[in-house]
Amino acid sequence: MSVATAFDVARVTDRLLVGSAIAGRDHAAWLAGQGITDVISAAVELSDRAACVRHRLGYHHVLWYDDKQLKPLVDFARTLDWVREREAACRASGGEMRLYVHCAMGINRGPLLAVFLLAALEGIAADEAWTLIKRVRPHVEAFNVPAYRHSCLLALAGYTVNAVPESLPPHVAALYRRAP
Repeated sequence: MSVATAFDVARVTDRLLVGSAIAGRDHAAWLAGQGITDVISAAVELSDRAACVRHRLGYHHVLWYDDKQLKPLVDFARTLDWVREREAACRASGGEMRLYVHCAMGINRGPLLAVFLLAALEGIAADEAWTLIKRVRPHVEAFNVPAYRHSCLLALAGYTVNAVPESLPPHVAALYRRAP
């Protein structure tokens, strides 16, 4: 996939774009024009609700600070549930969900949530999802922040039951649920 330079947005897959904050009406209109159906903001300081309503885009807000601390696992689960509900609604209306995930600068929180969603929805390892995002957005840092990486891996533990990533410290790996 190639990097889309307009509005600091990168296309990770046909259905997932990652980037920085929505910067006004033109940005939201551009996203809608790219076929985006839904937006997730992972930045506590930003609300895109009005722009999304104006352009008939679904909207989910994850209230995360860019504080380099563990993120609540419930936020990952709630976001995944929301995405699954929106996917079902899009399918029921004859369409396909296309998602834009962002934070303020598109470096930490948005890419972190995108890694989680890509891994959980596509059934791939978090490291593989990270590689896909890093390929199109080389300056992202989320998985280089230990607390962010561990948050994502722990959240995925409920969805990955037959393997534990070798890169995890033993005290974190012990928290994974393993297949019988």
